[in-house]
Amino acid sequence: MNKDRLKYSDVMEFAPTEEVGVIILTDEKGERQLTIACDKALCKHIKLRAAGTHDTSRLLPEVLLALLGNKTEGYELLIDDVNEGQYTCWLCDVNDESVHISIRMSDAVLLSLVGNIPIYIEHGLMMRQGVPSKSAKDGVLMPINTLSTKMLREALAQAVSDERYELASALRDELKRRGALKQNAGE
Repeated sequence: MNKDRLKYSDVMEFAPTEEVGVIILTDEKGERQLTIACDKALCKHIKLRAAGTHDTSRLLPEVLLALLGNKTEGYELLIDDVNEGQYTCWLCDVNDESVHISIRMSDAVLLSLVGNIPIYIEHGLMMRQGVPSKSAKDGVLMPINTLSTKMLREALAQAVSDERYELASALRDELKRRGALKQNAGE
């Protein structure tokens, strides 16, 4: 499998009233970035580790790794798909292909930071989902297929309100593809 290594770049919380944040990963050259939606609590945990200014040794991820003897060598995190707004990510034993455990993408980033476990993405997926790193000057670019159904519905309502009909059409199409438009509209 052809894969690209990713590195942690940043995490951002949206407005204080929102419970959503975004994790930004980049390829090794920093040319393309991948955005991952996450909850606000996880944003705070990632910020703690990235800053390196707080003692996190008594927090759960660090305690569990200490319990396991910090044996993270020989493991990697692999992103291989996106489905219903979520990246499919696996914790893999590189020496035993039969050992791969599904993990929520945002948790994988935290695990990577805590355990120094490399994150990889299937190359074709990175080419489809990644965006040029320099293109997000006025905001964060995210492929709509990585938004939760709730976020898609909210974005659709806002796009219609703002009369941004091309965006509204794309959001509606993604909701239809997921079968979520009928469920919400009661059709």
